[in-house]
Amino acid sequence: MMREVGPTYPSFCTHQMQYLKGPNGVTIWNSYIENRTPQAWRMYWVRCDDGAIQIVSIGPHDHRPGTQPS
Repeated sequence: MMREVGPTYPSFCTHQMQYLKGPNGVTIWNSYIENRTPQAWRMYWVRCDDGAIQIVSIGPHDHRPGTQPS
């Protein structure tokens, strides 16, 4: 479904990182793993040219905008 409608489909709970870019300026996305939980976890990923995704990081949602998630 992500290939057809893209990562911004509402039920994916996915957001484009505004202040953090990947290699060569590629867009980094974050998706909820947990929600409404203190230190809820997020998955950070990039979309490959073939439509696949590459996970950059998985962990607590504790980064500041413009910094690399831990």
